[in-house]
Amino acid sequence: MVHLRKPQGDREALAILENTLYERIAASFDRLAESGGRCLLVSLVVTLVVFGVASCAWVPNGVYDDWSISNALSANWGQDEGLCLFLNALLCRLIFWLNSAFTSVNWFFVVERLSAFAAYLAVVYLSLRHLRFPFSAVTFFAATVLALPGCTYESNFTYVAGMLVGAGGLALLCSLGKDRHAPSLVVAGIVFMAAGALFRWTMFVLSVPLFGIAALFVLFRERNDGMEAGRRLVRLWPFALALVCFAGLYFYNDSAWQEQPWSEWYEFNEARSDIADYTYASYDDVADELSALGVSRNDYRMLKSWITEDPEFFTVEKLEAIRDVVTGQRADVSRLASAVPSFFVDIVSSLRFDGLIVALLAAVLACARGRGRVAALAVMFVALVVCWALFAFGRMPARVFLPAWLFTALAASMLAGMREPAAGFRRTRMASHAAISWPTRLIGPCLAVLPVVAIAFIMAFSVTHIRIDRLEALFAEDSFNPGGYVYDYIESHDDEVFVLDIPSSAVLIYANLMIAPFDADTVNHTSSVGGWAAHAPYATARNVRIDMKSPIRGLVENDRARLLTRGADTADMLLAYLQEHGYPDASCEVVDVIKEPSSSSKMNVYEFSKGTSG
Repeated sequence: MVHLRKPQGDREALAILENTLYERIAASFDRLAESGGRCLLVSLVVTLVVFGVASCAWVPNGVYDDWSISNALSANWGQDEGLCLFLNALLCRLIFWLNSAFTSVNWFFVVERLSAFAAYLAVVYLSLRHLRFPFSAVTFFAATVLALPGCTYESNFTYVAGMLVGAGGLALLCSLGKDRHAPSLVVAGIVFMAAGALFRWTMFVLSVPLFGIAALFVLFRERNDGMEAGRRLVRLWPFALALVCFAGLYFYNDSAWQEQPWSEWYEFNEARSDIADYTYASYDDVADELSALGVSRNDYRMLKSWITEDPEFFTVEKLEAIRDVVTGQRADVSRLASAVPSFFVDIVSSLRFDGLIVALLAAVLACARGRGRVAALAVMFVALVVCWALFAFGRMPARVFLPAWLFTALAASMLAGMREPAAGFRRTRMASHAAISWPTRLIGPCLAVLPVVAIAFIMAFSVTHIRIDRLEALFAEDSFNPGGYVYDYIESHDDEVFVLDIPSSAVLIYANLMIAPFDADTVNHTSSVGGWAAHAPYATARNVRIDMKSPIRGLVENDRARLLTRGADTADMLLAYLQEHGYPDASCEVVDVIKEPSSSSKMNVYEFSKGTSG
């Protein structure tokens, strides 16, 4: 092996620079970054450990939507195709085909988990390979904060979309930071960003202003290299290609939703979501207008509780009229000010969110210099304003904040910490550690241990919640045999039709580790009072098949129907609704109680009667 001898001056300079703890840590990151193979190996080991352990954990929080999506695309409803409100139609059709062709595997969770695995691996690799310390550690930390638990044991498709788009944007910025575009980075960036748009297109849209600012800064950071502005802008072609791919996916999805009956469901859910998911007005604020529409206080309460599965009353036209009444103030700019308290309460209530902001601010303020610091702070401010405005005008729920801030962490880190393209690793090491201030020496080592602390803490938490049998639940038919008390009760009363509210559906997930969707037999004797799948074509066809065209009215019209709910609130609302809408003498009673053998948890079984009316 040939050893190249460094000049004496370089050795002395490096020895001086590496005297402090900060320089030693930074030099270690630089030496790791010199080898793409070492970076990939470290990233792969970390990803395997994180996802391997966390995927075995079970924490009953945040999985309901993903399980519902899995049900919608399970091919167990007797339909020839399936779409989902949140995913792109191309991804829906791919998963639906996989579930139809290979019925023993829950393909939505397989695709979701593999996508999250690849995105996390890419972010860790790119941060180690292309960012200077401590920004590589901060980006590593940001990815870990979002991957655990959102992309692992909580299985939240919004976090997966954020991770994918963030990985794609980071790859394109890394390519832009080189003297010439690296084909592998361009391909990876476009593929990851497109995959993120397939999972949730709003994540792609949120990334545009943030990565756009970062790209322009990276492009124009060297003013005296002789390159004209026009030639610089031409180098943005990978970002333009990503936008073209996104436009193609968007229009494909839009065309799929133009077809009946999917378009009617889409319009219904748009209105339902606006009313149920955002706080605009109480019933008392708009009582006269709602009464004129035939909407009572109890009707409005049901809407706010996601109970809408009565196509005779909760029609598209009715919900759009209600939305026009209760959201009339959305365009008022004063909503921006009124949303500030709840917006910041949601921010500070998340320790993961707080840790990410503090780490990013510390790195930018202490370790960035010049235009990099200003631009990085500008990106963070733009992200905050965008999230605040979307929240205030009812276009972004609080649960989307944290994934959206992944873009901020990545883009700001790229602005402040990208390695110079022409410098080479040794020259970068010399230049990047020169004139180090005392805040940098103090804060830098603290930032270095953040990823390790985050992984160790959350992995320790995961180990205490490991459930090996949850892995078996990925196989939906032959090997999946849940023993949950509610599920067993439903299966043992197959001559009855059970109507579930949202909490009782959640009990099925939590009690049974039900990552696998309902099988075809269970689908055919269960229904729901609402949720985002209300009025879906596949749910409507199932309801007609089991003589529950209106699951709410079916409680009194179908003698086989029973309501499953934990408390009395849902039963009271449904009874009041039936009495107000055609069955004034309706009544209900608890006919059975399903008890959890190992705890005090229980589920009430209600039977409704129309009485002498109707």
